[in-house]
Amino acid sequence: MQGLYTRTAALYHQATLEVIFAESLEVLVMALEAVNEEAKPLGLAVSWLKTKVQVFGDLLDEAVQSVHACGEDIEILESFTYLGSAVHNDGGSRQEALRRIGIAHGVMDSLSGSIWRCRYQCRRTKIRIFKSFVIPVLLYGCETWTLNSDLKRRINAFGQNRKQTELFLLAQPLEALSQIVLPTGEDVLRRLFCHGSNSRDNRKAVIDEVVRVWERAHIPVVPLRSIMKKLETLVGKYEVRKKAKKRQSEGDKVSDALLQGHLASLFDIAAPATSSSMIHLKQKDKDLLDDQRGQRKMVMSTVDKESIAKESRKHERLAAERRRKEKELAETLERGEMIELVTGSSATAECADSSTSSSDTNSSARGSAAASASRPKKPKITKEVAAAADRVKLTSRGAHHVFSAIAADQGVLSPSTSSIRRHRKVLRKETAEAAVKDYRNQVQEHDAVLILHWDGKLLPGSESQGHVNRLAIVVTSPSLEGEKLLAIPALPSGTGEAMASKVEETIRHWKFEDRVGGLCFDTTASNTGVHAGCCTLLEQKLGRPLLNLACRHHVMELILASAFKAPSATLRPARRSTIQTVPKEVAHSHKSQCYDHQRPTIG
Repeated sequence: MQGLYTRTAALYHQATLEVIFAESLEVLVMALEAVNEEAKPLGLAVSWLKTKVQVFGDLLDEAVQSVHACGEDIEILESFTYLGSAVHNDGGSRQEALRRIGIAHGVMDSLSGSIWRCRYQCRRTKIRIFKSFVIPVLLYGCETWTLNSDLKRRINAFGQNRKQTELFLLAQPLEALSQIVLPTGEDVLRRLFCHGSNSRDNRKAVIDEVVRVWERAHIPVVPLRSIMKKLETLVGKYEVRKKAKKRQSEGDKVSDALLQGHLASLFDIAAPATSSSMIHLKQKDKDLLDDQRGQRKMVMSTVDKESIAKESRKHERLAAERRRKEKELAETLERGEMIELVTGSSATAECADSSTSSSDTNSSARGSAAASASRPKKPKITKEVAAAADRVKLTSRGAHHVFSAIAADQGVLSPSTSSIRRHRKVLRKETAEAAVKDYRNQVQEHDAVLILHWDGKLLPGSESQGHVNRLAIVVTSPSLEGEKLLAIPALPSGTGEAMASKVEETIRHWKFEDRVGGLCFDTTASNTGVHAGCCTLLEQKLGRPLLNLACRHHVMELILASAFKAPSATLRPARRSTIQTVPKEVAHSHKSQCYDHQRPTIG
């Protein structure tokens, strides 16, 4: 691209980066002067030491080293680092990709002694550390790269000279068991060592996976304790041969061949043939078991239509039974609520008015009144009661037990679990709608401009989900006190598109799309990407540019990391005082070089 590129830094309590593109030097100088004049009434000042010019193309002579604007000389650079990425004047990504590969190699070398060569860390932990600390450094900002075949080869070859993870006699660890064939002994061991260690918990996890595959084949298995004993025996044989792997005598080679043949056979955990479950086993399942014990040519189909139809009928039957019970319970509660209590005065007035009624009718009315009077009243679940139950994290079933004990003491009717759950859902919805309406009225009353904050974090989910990546979305405003948490939705992925969609959905639900004036975010590639970053996508979705405010604590993390990487900050066991002095010096420099964070900022 033919043109000029400049970066200016304007300081007012925190740094704000401005980018200017121009087609000629004269236009660039005029733009810089205009920015400087517009900043002065707002109390802003351009940091000319941090302002740089970059030329794309061959517009200037190589002898020209600076540009004069506003009485200052601005340096012309071939490349500079912007938001952690190197920008080169050729417009390509080769320099940045090679730089990232070098940084990633440095990270690998820095972790060599403490992590990679550590004998007390299992392989699974080392793989997680590699994926969490090395790969993000290597691929930071890769969504903006333009790669050729050479760069792709270099990136794919990263780490190939490291220690191989191949297992003795077993090839590579196995990430998951196959779902179309029954596992062999080799498959089970590869899956076990993929967890990193031969612990009891890992063995139980592998056994659960193996049992699920056998259940998918509809073949009954022996008890779990027998499977555990079989797996421990297999692991013991493998460990004995592994200890003698350096010996290459004829006897050792024969033992290795016998072990490999044993591992290649089926990890057989089928129930005894004389058991009733095996006697009534379908013929096609018996054929599959015989084949897996021998030639292993048969595979299980991905969809078992017969089993799916059977399970579907079972679920429909259970659902119909559940609906019938709920209907009967609702009718019973409705009949109980429709019975009105008849007091003694009303019964007396009724008897006085009906002077022509017979004695049988009077006795029946008195019996009905007595029966109605003996029926206990049903308590009402108020908003305060529901809020108290939510505050102590009391489930609907637990609340039913509490209400039952109180109702028995007070002589009233205890609500059912389904009634409690239904009332709590309604009250939660009403409370949430009231909170949204109240904050929306405050924003409209003060005509506030909102700053939108978001950040993601892995939080525990249900047992089936494990950890879930959730995005906290918060708004603040100089016109309002404190901040307001809008939502914490779950993210399907950590990409900028996924975050932008959730943020847009949330602010449109609160009807704040016209009130948002700025974005506050951390400086990750998923937020600051030029094409697929969350900030760029939000501006496109809202149809207007927004003020970008990068979080200052991420900048301070980079400063602290640089302090520890300096030669004077090298840590040794004999110089532990360095650990105590460096943070104090960094904190002192932070206070002396940065503005007070309690001063007002741009709204």
